[in-house]
Amino acid sequence: MRPTRNYRIPVMRPMLPGMANLTPRLKRIEQSGVFSNSGPQLLELERRMGDRLGVSADRIVILANATLALTGLTQLLKLETWRVPSWTFTATSLAVLAAGKTAVFVDVNLDTHRQITTPMTASNSLVTLPFGVGVPESWTSVDDFPPLIDAAASLGSINTLAGLPHHSNVVFSLHATKYLGAGEGGLVVAGTEEIAQELRSWSNFGFQGSRESGIQGTNAKMSELQAAVVHCALDTEAAERETWEELRKLSSAQDERLGIGIPSLAQRSIAPYWIVRFDSEELRNIAEATLSRASIESRRWWSAGCHQMPAFNGVSVEGDLANTNQLAAETLGLPYFRGMKEAHFEEIGNAIISAIA
Repeated sequence: MRPTRNYRIPVMRPMLPGMANLTPRLKRIEQSGVFSNSGPQLLELERRMGDRLGVSADRIVILANATLALTGLTQLLKLETWRVPSWTFTATSLAVLAAGKTAVFVDVNLDTHRQITTPMTASNSLVTLPFGVGVPESWTSVDDFPPLIDAAASLGSINTLAGLPHHSNVVFSLHATKYLGAGEGGLVVAGTEEIAQELRSWSNFGFQGSRESGIQGTNAKMSELQAAVVHCALDTEAAERETWEELRKLSSAQDERLGIGIPSLAQRSIAPYWIVRFDSEELRNIAEATLSRASIESRRWWSAGCHQMPAFNGVSVEGDLANTNQLAAETLGLPYFRGMKEAHFEEIGNAIISAIA
C-alpha cells in the first residue's frame, strides 16, 4: 500500500548500502556474461554468508525474496499442516497457503510476541522471531527448534547458526527495510545440505541436472546484479551495526522516560524497529492521532493479526487468540531509521507524553 501523505518524520526511511564497491562487481558481471542462474556473484555470496553465520556454504541458499523462501520450504518439508502465529507479517501465512499446505493460527506470548511451543507442538510449527529478535535463549534442546523459523529481520541479532539442528531451517529477509537490506532477497540457512539442494532445485523450475522438472518448482533465483548489492551490504556491515546500536540506545532511553515500550523486544536485538505498547487501545489510538497531527508517522505493524484478514477466511484458529488481539490493540510502531537524531527521538517522546498526559 502506497503512503497517502508525506510525513515530516516517516516511520522508516530505507537506506541501501554504500555503493563504493558496486562498480567493480558490475564490471565483473559484464565480463562473465552470467547475469543469473547461480553465477559467480551468487556463489561467492553463499560462501560469505556461510562464513558470516558459521555454517557450510552448501547449507546456504539465497533466493529472490524471503516470502518465496518460506513458500519453497513449506512445500518441500514433509508437513501438511503448519501451526502459524496470527501475530506475524502476512507473508508468513501467505507462504503456507501458496505452498498448498494447511495453516492453523495460534496465539503468542504477551511479552515476547512469539508463539509458545512445546517439544510436541514445535514439530509442526512455523515460528516467527518477532521484530528482529534473536534465537530464544530458552531453546536449549534440539526439540525446542521448529522445522521452520521466519527470522526475517533478525540477521543483526543472530551472529551464528553453527548449532542449528538438522531438522530446523531459518529464513532471513534482505529487503531494503531490514538489517543488511539490499533492496530485496531471501537468505536461507538449511538444516542439511540435502534440503538446501532441494530448495535450489525448487527455485530453478524443479530442474535436477537436466532440462526436465523433477519436482514442482518455480523461478525464485536471485540475479547476479542483486547479489552484487548484497555484497556491498556485507562490506559495510560493521558501520551499519554500529548505527543501529546507537539508535537502540536512543529509543531505549525514550522507553524508560515514557514508561512504555516492550523491553524484551529491544534487549540484545539489532533490528530496524521501535515497537511500543500502551496500557490500553484508547491510549494507543490517542498517541497515534497526536503523532499524526505533528506530522510524525506511526504504524500498526501487523494490523489486527492475520486471522482478521479477508485473505485468510476459512483458516482454522486454535483458541481465542486473546493475546494476539490485545497486542494488535495496544502496540504501535514508531519512526526508526538510520539518519534519525537524538532530537527526533525527543520530539516523538514529547508528542507521546502530551498524548497520554
